[in-house]
Amino acid sequence: MKKIKILLFVVLLLLLGNMPAPFSFGSFSTLPVPVSKVPLKIKSEEITLKLSSQEVKGSAVYNILNPREEIEVGFVFPLLGEGIYYSEKDFRVYFNNKSIDSELMTLSQLNKLLGDNFTKLKDTIFSEDRAFIDPLKNIPYKPKYLDSFSLPEENYSFFFFKTHFKESEKGFLRIDFRDFPGFDRELYPEEVCHYYYIVNVKDYYDEFKNVTINIIYPESYVVSTIPEGDEKKMDSLKKITIFMKNPDKNLSISYMENRPSSVSVYLYRKFPALYSPYLWFFMFGLLIFAGIIAIVSFVVIKIIKRRKIKK
Repeated sequence: MKKIKILLFVVLLLLLGNMPAPFSFGSFSTLPVPVSKVPLKIKSEEITLKLSSQEVKGSAVYNILNPREEIEVGFVFPLLGEGIYYSEKDFRVYFNNKSIDSELMTLSQLNKLLGDNFTKLKDTIFSEDRAFIDPLKNIPYKPKYLDSFSLPEENYSFFFFKTHFKESEKGFLRIDFRDFPGFDRELYPEEVCHYYYIVNVKDYYDEFKNVTINIIYPESYVVSTIPEGDEKKMDSLKKITIFMKNPDKNLSISYMENRPSSVSVYLYRKFPALYSPYLWFFMFGLLIFAGIIAIVSFVVIKIIKRRKIKK
């Protein structure tokens, strides 16, 4: 009997450990930020984000002009995630189609490298205009568990790279990266994913304008963005295009893989316990417990019958 109790305890622990979390920040990133203000002019930029429930694949192409003398510029590309650890394979950078080496740094390493410039960088990448959007109603909302979550500093990752610009040189800087959306499993019976991307880095350049953002996703997805854009169908995909002539806002995206039916939304609102993982955890635990009792009872009955036969 003691072994059975231990087995039940182990099973319950495994079930609790595998219960889905109700909310996650996920990760977010920004356009490459110079370590200090530079005389470069960004004539245009195109950002492409491909959405899925597991990851966000992104790329950004800068059309850059250096109108002055020769200069070497150090850039920082943050990838900040909750419980996510990045590696060199998650980020690639090219200048005029030539690959550039980058170095993955921690927060303390970057702080030491940048010195006094680090405070301004933190103010840029931790902007307070992040919005969580209800993708069915297309309005901002506050997630139920938002205040109970934070982003530990030990999870901050930064890619640092340098680029050499010749005098009066025009060129294209391209970055490819992989990021991870957060989620909210409390708003609807279907999971809501969210992602944040920092676009407003204009204070670091002499000129920064004409930003085009393309958001590509499967046709079945329900997607909302701030700022809003124009939606277009492309075969089995859809694309939202957002244009910012003078970018002074950042990008917030919320999306669902499928639109839930009005019936399921009604039942979820009226009877949320039916969709609670705790209910299914309890039912599954009860089923396992009943199974163990049935097996024990079967074994006990067989033993009793054997003893009667021997007598």
